Amino acid sequence: MGSNVRHRHPTTDAYAHAYRRDPTSPTLDSTIAALRRPGGGLSLAAEAGRFTLHYQPGTLADGDTDYLVTLTERALTHVNKTLGASPTWHFDLYIAGTPFAYPGETSRGYTLAYGRQVFHRYDATGPLVELESGLAHELTHLTALNEFRPASSAMFSEGLAVYVQWPILEAAGWLQLDQVCAAMHSTGALPTALYLTSDAAGYNGYLDQDNYMASGCFVTFLVSRWGMEKVTQLYHSAAWEAVTGLTLAELDRLWIEETAAQASEIVVEAKALVDLLEEIGNAYAYQAAHLKEIEGQPASWALDGLRVTWRMGRFDKARAYTDEFYALTANP
Repeated sequence: MGSNVRHRHPTTDAYAHAYRRDPTSPTLDSTIAALRRPGGGLSLAAEAGRFTLHYQPGTLADGDTDYLVTLTERALTHVNKTLGASPTWHFDLYIAGTPFAYPGETSRGYTLAYGRQVFHRYDATGPLVELESGLAHELTHLTALNEFRPASSAMFSEGLAVYVQWPILEAAGWLQLDQVCAAMHSTGALPTALYLTSDAAGYNGYLDQDNYMASGCFVTFLVSRWGMEKVTQLYHSAAWEAVTGLTLAELDRLWIEETAAQASEIVVEAKALVDLLEEIGNAYAYQAAHLKEIEGQPASWALDGLRVTWRMGRFDKARAYTDEFYALTANP
């Protein structure tokens, strides 16, 4: 079992700032161009109906293309059913066996929805149910933009993706999203919807998982009250009062009241859940600044263990992985 000591690198904020702002890092456009060059990376492809699967020779995907196609089709069916969408357009799915270049080096997946391109890692660093969930997250971004128009805020974009992906994890016995919401509220860690929809809220992958989870909680509340059809209207318009009859501030208060009422139903250790959620952000910020030093090394594997076991609700194990990560990076 890990200790009860919470860790924070003294310069975590500086790491995060460098990760998010470094103007000298390769651009996403140059990364994609490199992937498209013959022999430059993802050079093999498999056609699969609505999508083309691209992958690197000699990676896990090279031997698992049939399974990856099946997993993607399953995630796609779940996304379309949840969103009430019936798209027919084609897209490209790029499966990588190694980390992406900046700004996606700590990401498991990301999406260029306008180009109808989805990118995801497949490298044996997480259970397959997490891969399916991650694909559903990215496919939600892809489908929502192309079917409902661009999101009115990062809160809607990421919140809807979390809302869609999380039932896949719940069905496997992992953390229930309503437990995460109630635990964050009970410890004072649940941001308001007013904050989540503002420019002040960060949505930088694992560095800001608290905002992702809270946004998923708010979208869940909206869907439960007004249904997916109205939520898809809000998704691109943010016409709160026209669609729901309430202002965002009023919706915010109602959401918080409903979440507070769930306090008696919390069955997880709320403080551990929230503390470890913060640790995930701190640790990924450190990884982003030291990727060449720790990628493929035990510290990186410990970070994968922290992410996965937190999502599973195995907090003692997640704490042990946190302690291991900081011990291996020799910077407690």
